[in-house]
Amino acid sequence: MDSVGGETILFMTNPAGTMPIGHKLTEYGPVPGAWTSAQGEYRLTGTCPEGETVFYERIQIVVRDGYLRAVLHPGQLPRTLLGVPPMEYVLIPVGDGAATMAGFGRYPGETLYRRTTGPGTEEIVFAGLRFVR
Repeated sequence: MDSVGGETILFMTNPAGTMPIGHKLTEYGPVPGAWTSAQGEYRLTGTCPEGETVFYERIQIVVRDGYLRAVLHPGQLPRTLLGVPPMEYVLIPVGDGAATMAGFGRYPGETLYRRTTGPGTEEIVFAGLRFVR
């Protein structure tokens, strides 16, 4: 770990070099009730355009260790990516209907939206994909 611009950054070193992989969240309030009640599994709906690969088939919203998290479960992956485990991201709630992904990597700052679409139906919209519970 190292301090960069007043933030504590976690770095990883491998043969390719050193890269940032995370940062310490110093202020994180309680998870809002709307997000606590949104915990559960959401499945991808709809289809992708011809030739597109569905990278995620499910998203789980969980609260663990005091943090709101999104667990992304891979779907139909190209052969070279088989065996990729679920990826887990800490979410920073920005209201009852939106949260941003914290950290570094593929989706930092990406907004995940939560909405109720009908009686007993909730959806998560992430990276242009719709997931329904």
